[in-house]
Amino acid sequence: MAMVDTVVRDKTSVDPVCAICGGLESLQICSGCKETWYCGEDHQKSHWRYHKSVCKDKDEMQTTKLKNKHGTSGSANNKTDGLKKTPQNNDVLLKSNGKQQSFSEVQELEGLETANRLIMPASREGSSEAWILSSASNRLNPTLYEKETTEVLRQIQNADYKIEGAEKPISFTANIVSNMFKYGLCVVDKFLRVQRAEKILSEVQHLHSSGCFKDGQLVSQTPNSERIRGDKITWVDGTEPGCSNIAYLISILDKIIQRVNCEMDSYKINGRTKAMVACYPGNGTGYVRHIDNPNRDGRVITCIYYLNKDWNAREKGGILRIFPEGLNRVAEVEPLFDRLLFFWSDRRNPHEVQPAFDTRYAITVWYFDEAERREAIERYESKGAEKAS
Repeated sequence: MAMVDTVVRDKTSVDPVCAICGGLESLQICSGCKETWYCGEDHQKSHWRYHKSVCKDKDEMQTTKLKNKHGTSGSANNKTDGLKKTPQNNDVLLKSNGKQQSFSEVQELEGLETANRLIMPASREGSSEAWILSSASNRLNPTLYEKETTEVLRQIQNADYKIEGAEKPISFTANIVSNMFKYGLCVVDKFLRVQRAEKILSEVQHLHSSGCFKDGQLVSQTPNSERIRGDKITWVDGTEPGCSNIAYLISILDKIIQRVNCEMDSYKINGRTKAMVACYPGNGTGYVRHIDNPNRDGRVITCIYYLNKDWNAREKGGILRIFPEGLNRVAEVEPLFDRLLFFWSDRRNPHEVQPAFDTRYAITVWYFDEAERREAIERYESKGAEKAS
């Protein structure tokens, strides 16, 4: 099991949101980096231990640019408070070098090529939102396969990761939390090892061949919905015949999220969706830029597990592109076999699936914040009652 680096490129800005809760009201920008937003001082203070190294790097980068441009040694005298215009993008690239790498280890490149197509505004459609609001929340069940998952859980408990500024290595789950609050996402490779991953893939392929996959749903289905979202999906909880290895995966994710939640002050996560098993059937199918949870339906963390052996993104496409708020960068995540991805589900992470030209499998589980989920259900039921009357 290994944390991996992620290719990050220049991005086009979208609406700012709070880096802690994804809120949109009363936003103020960090006076240091001028890229990260908060809805209040309390959220800025709780985020500072994760943000300070990134903020320092950005401030130094801005100062260096001023030196190069004006030939002076003075720092930028433009720190302000309150809601300001989103800063200009920086041409930066986090380069893959085959080792765990801090996002602060960034080189500024001259003449970086930008995306070769127009980046469209994020769709406000929530993925599968109606189904999620009308379905019961599943309780976390981290002990379902306790004996069988001993080795994986041991690795999770004992794995240490060194991060910049830390006096000593931190745990696997603490590193996930650190990366989530700093960058909005975290990627883990070789998560379950080949043998178990192949068993999960076999179950997913059997589900696909059985004909139970349906078109992925949007909030408002139209005749052009396939142009927005081209995947085929089915929902499972692991109790279905032939899904024991998917249940194993869900149980381990529950265990990780349970421990991740212990490292957070902002959320109380005690429920989740079923697992959404998805297939992009090739032929250029993808999913346009969107937000999983644009309307506060309770989803706070998105977990995606990829099952694509020998995937070459240059030939097959299918890259997940995430546009983390406050970073002015784009994370490009290839859907590699036995790769696990965590990211915030709300407006902090607009994302898209680029066209896939081969069959592309993934399993997604969304985890709920208790308070937000409760409020969302109340709104949903209230609207239903209004329609009935």
